[in-house]
Amino acid sequence: MQIQVQENLVQKLEELAQQQHRPIGELVADAIQQYITHLDEETQFRLDVRAAMKEHEWLLNELSKQ
Repeated sequence: MQIQVQENLVQKLEELAQQQHRPIGELVADAIQQYITHLDEETQFRLDVRAAMKEHEWLLNELSKQ
């Protein structure tokens, strides 16, 4: 797969790759994996919050009346 990246991002990736002694492709793959993991965790968090709110809906309704 090929992607186009802004030149300033390419320069930053090259700098990071040199600093970390890693290939750019590895940095990009790690970044994508972290992004996907973050999205998965955020989605699960939102589902958990909604479930907790649904479970305690009666209490939230009572508190909103106060």
